Amino acid sequence: TITKWYNYGICYEINGGESICSGTRAAYPFSPFRNFRTTFSLIFNANSLPSSFINNENTYYYLSRIGYGFEIVSVVFLVAAIIPHLVFIFARKGGIATIIFYSIGFIFLLTSVVLSTAAFTKGRNVFNDDGSSATLGSKAFGLAWGSVGILIFAFISLIISHISNQKDLKNKNFNSNISGSYYNTNTTNTSTNLLH
Repeated sequence: TITKWYNYGICYEINGGESICSGTRAAYPFSPFRNFRTTFSLIFNANSLPSSFINNENTYYYLSRIGYGFEIVSVVFLVAAIIPHLVFIFARKGGIATIIFYSIGFIFLLTSVVLSTAAFTKGRNVFNDDGSSATLGSKAFGLAWGSVGILIFAFISLIISHISNQKDLKNKNFNSNISGSYYNTNTTNTSTNLLH
């Protein structure tokens, strides 16, 4: 039999290829003892799980639940960063607000991915140590860590763009002050006649 955990539920595959899945809900926890005790109690005896899942039930539960919650918070901040980012692109203002929103979103996303990876890796190791075969979903974790990498790249690009924008504004202000001073100086010199 194979058991697969997803963000929204768990599926238990029986030898014939038939799957029995839990109901879907947000932030479905990775907590084998709790999952098997409630969802699949008629099929699987939860007490036969490795002792780490029973003794440290809350560790797996909270790592996965908090990781999911942080993922949602990161999405909120990253979506909120779109508005000041568009203002920054077209009006060259709002760069600091964009950096702040991206930073907060990035911190929450990184924490989410770390917590989820810790929960599932810890669980995989416990299953493997007990003699069962367990793997991590390479596509899911590749996508999660890939999104962290993309945000790092986007954040660095945003910082470089903001610094470049600030230099352009300083040069523009400096050049306008020089030409204004030159004009005023010439006007003053041409209009002043000193007779000795």
